[in-house]
Amino acid sequence: VLFFFLFLINFGVGLANLLPIGPLDGGRMWDLVFKRLSKKHGKRIASYVSWFALFLLIANFAWPFV
Repeated sequence: VLFFFLFLINFGVGLANLLPIGPLDGGRMWDLVFKRLSKKHGKRIASYVSWFALFLLIANFAWPFV
């Protein structure tokens, strides 16, 4: 049972790190992907996706209080 809970915690931390928010690792990965897809607008697209993911994260935590 202990290893299952350790697995769940580790998996959750890994998923949180992959969120496309700027300072996290996922933000850096998506920044590289969008720069490769569009050299001209890649940084702007990555910024929009990052702000949208941050909005969704905050909305997810704030929703029960509405």
